[in-house]
Amino acid sequence: MATAALPPAAEATHLTAVLRKSGVLDGTAVREVIAQSSRDTLVSRIIRLALSYDGPAPGAPRSLIMKVAHADYASTLWNAGRQEVAFYRDVAPLMPAGLVPFCFDSSWNDETHAWHLLLEDLTDTHQVGTAWPVPPTFEKHWGKDSGRFAASLKVVVSHVCCFVSMIAEWFFCTPLLRRRRKHRRPSLSWR
Repeated sequence: MATAALPPAAEATHLTAVLRKSGVLDGTAVREVIAQSSRDTLVSRIIRLALSYDGPAPGAPRSLIMKVAHADYASTLWNAGRQEVAFYRDVAPLMPAGLVPFCFDSSWNDETHAWHLLLEDLTDTHQVGTAWPVPPTFEKHWGKDSGRFAASLKVVVSHVCCFVSMIAEWFFCTPLLRRRRKHRRPSLSWR
């Protein structure tokens, strides 16, 4: 992907300002931004940005994750972007460090519904639980070993059996209790 195709928030000058504001970049500047990968989700486009600097930048990130509105749904599913920006802007800073990726920049435009997030890249240190699309295939989730599946199935079956026995008890015992109460209840007449 060429640099020209990247959103304006991924330009070197903007990233330099954002990284300086967050305190991870001092005297040097972002020289070049390259999109290493890009993928679409239901409501957003996720771009992994590789950064290079004019000089030494020991505390600066070598890559960032940028999330922007999905081009096909930007006009209809914009609320999800607004909520995610609000989360990273208002909630994430109050959480203990390390629970969510650090957000270097978040932006929401009320008029155009354009939004973006610039997040810490966890690609090298974390693993995605499942590949898109969700849910994963049987083998991917349970593995080739059916022992995990059999153990989980036993738990599910025991819960279902318990639920069915509760329903059966209610269904068969409740009418009997109603008949007993009917004979004990004094009759009240309002006429």
